Amino acid sequence: MDLDFEDEAFPYPNRITRDTFLKDLHVDPENPTQSIANIKEIPFDVDKFLYEHYRYSQLDELQKELKALVTELDQELFDMVNNDYFDFINLGKTLDGGEELVDQLRGDVSKYKKKLVDEDAKLKISKEHVERSLSDIKKLQQLKQHAQNMLLLDNFITKFETLLNQNKETIQIEVLKQLTSLYLTIHQIVASLPQYQFVLHKMATINILRYEFKAVLNEYLRGIRSHNPSFKEVVDVLRIYSIIGDESTAVEVLKESKRDENGV
Repeated sequence: MDLDFEDEAFPYPNRITRDTFLKDLHVDPENPTQSIANIKEIPFDVDKFLYEHYRYSQLDELQKELKALVTELDQELFDMVNNDYFDFINLGKTLDGGEELVDQLRGDVSKYKKKLVDEDAKLKISKEHVERSLSDIKKLQQLKQHAQNMLLLDNFITKFETLLNQNKETIQIEVLKQLTSLYLTIHQIVASLPQYQFVLHKMATINILRYEFKAVLNEYLRGIRSHNPSFKEVVDVLRIYSIIGDESTAVEVLKESKRDENGV
């Protein structure tokens, strides 16, 4: 069966009518009796019939409409019997095999429905598989990001430690600014990571470096107090205390220096 999707109209579902059967069975409206008498000689492809006319209709609706059409035909036959018995006898002879055709069509619709149910079950299984795969991929991507962040964490800790140790004796404000930047980056990376054993191990080193950094910062603040620092120098160092959230320590260091100056 050739399926042509080009220039296909918008998929509105159609109702089953006798006109569709008449057209596909090549029944001549001018001479229906003779056409129906030769109905067994006309090839009728059920799959093609359903696809061309009713592929957008629900199977339950198709079955209901077929039953309604059969009921309608039965009623018309009954009425014809009442109106003209002899005509009914002749028509019964010409319609030999028509009921079998409807029964065959009903059976094919049932098979088609079962096939769709089976395909729907397969699609659900495929959907579940895809969802699990996407979830696994997301977890792998997250683990990859965590691994990259742990490598960065180790690298920044090494840089911080090296820079701090190289400048402890003669610390300068620019070095303190670099250390502050590394300090913030290290804490941001730690905050983005779960509590892996690697992270917990590094936290011990980070705490030691934090203590040493604040000690150097406090010493620098005490040192600039002794040589009448400029306003900018004081603002720069106090800004570092503010960035790391330790303004109270800066206040204590300044008070301590003031007491030392006053000999208290």
